[in-house]
Amino acid sequence: MTTNELTPTSEPFHSMLVVAAINLFLLILLILIFSSSLFSPAGFEILMPRAVLSEGLQRDQAINITAENVLYFNDRVVTLNELKKELVKINYKNQNIFIRIDRRSSMGRVMDVWDLCRDLGSSHVHMVTE
Repeated sequence: MTTNELTPTSEPFHSMLVVAAINLFLLILLILIFSSSLFSPAGFEILMPRAVLSEGLQRDQAINITAENVLYFNDRVVTLNELKKELVKINYKNQNIFIRIDRRSSMGRVMDVWDLCRDLGSSHVHMVTE
């Protein structure tokens, strides 16, 4: 008997290896298919709700943040440092500060302005969305 001939005992063992390899391949394929839905990009989109503008609010009393994250104060473009100087000059400490926010503006930019107002000592900071 030569080694190339199949014996009755080696044939079932060979078919078991093929079945095990196919099962392993299908298992890996299923893991890849189902795990791809678990890997989504980090973060999520926040849509700010619409709010009704209070009647007592005048345009020159608000800090405006546009969709492009540009800051406006008294209808002129300002940087964060210029806004800080303006708020200190006007003494907003005991007054209401209204931050008008576009729905598409960056939440990070909104929080920068919010923190600035809180650091200056204002306890009445309000957000108004458009």
